[in-house]
Amino acid sequence: AFAEDAWTDVRMGNATFRRVKPCSRCVITTTDQRTGERGKEPLKTLSTYRRKGNAVNFGQNLIGLEQGVLRVGDAVRAC
Repeated sequence: AFAEDAWTDVRMGNATFRRVKPCSRCVITTTDQRTGERGKEPLKTLSTYRRKGNAVNFGQNLIGLEQGVLRVGDAVRAC
């Protein structure tokens, strides 16, 4: 299991977000952004342990609760 699957609210930098649902990954994640070529990864591997019905989930969809500034290196934590 992944920690973020159980979170309700998430704080990054001084911004706060609410987790609303798992993120279903689309085939764009299999496309090499430099060449446009499609492969099977990462969906092939994710589908072995992150499948729910026809969807392959990885990550979470969030909505903003409190505006703030995000910086590279900011901690991500449940709140």
